[in-house]
Amino acid sequence: MGGFCTTTTQPLPDYSEVVTDTQLPAWVSEGGKRLFEEASSLARSPFPQYTDARIASYNGSKLTPEEQQAANLLSQGATSYQSYIDDATKMASGLGQGFDRTSRADLIGDPYQGMSRGDLMGSYQGATREELLGQNVQPFSMDQAQPYLDIYQGAQDSAVNEVQRQTELANVQNRAICSTIWCFWWIKIRYTRSLNVR
Repeated sequence: MGGFCTTTTQPLPDYSEVVTDTQLPAWVSEGGKRLFEEASSLARSPFPQYTDARIASYNGSKLTPEEQQAANLLSQGATSYQSYIDDATKMASGLGQGFDRTSRADLIGDPYQGMSRGDLMGSYQGATREELLGQNVQPFSMDQAQPYLDIYQGAQDSAVNEVQRQTELANVQNRAICSTIWCFWWIKIRYTRSLNVR
């Protein structure tokens, strides 16, 4: 694996070391000192418990004054909007009541009722290819289709290239993950073996 799996650490300075060569303005030093003292006093003080009500109350109700006003409008002011509800109910109850059922004879007429397929089609037996397409239609060949196939192939090539690119990218990512996992397990195995040797 080489140096890929080796880790390096940088030792931190000892807590007793004091930085002496950094020149800070006096106001920065004083501000930092005050913040540190305030943080220390907060850390030593007991945790302040919240003693007020956990749910807000508005004159004994959980509803805000606006919500209480809206509820009053709905419950006590029903006469102001009841006429609209009555009109809508009246219109909805009359839907679909004004039409009679249409009979088959009314839809397709009496002359066609009871006629057989032969009566309806007459002597028509179907059209030939020449009647449908015309007399001067050339038979299908690959030479005629090739310009359209080239367009189709060109459109497919870019899609295939994109799929191949995404597949290769996913493979590289998977290999990177596997190598990282393998490196971790290799270090763990080596460490375990070193513990067993001792």
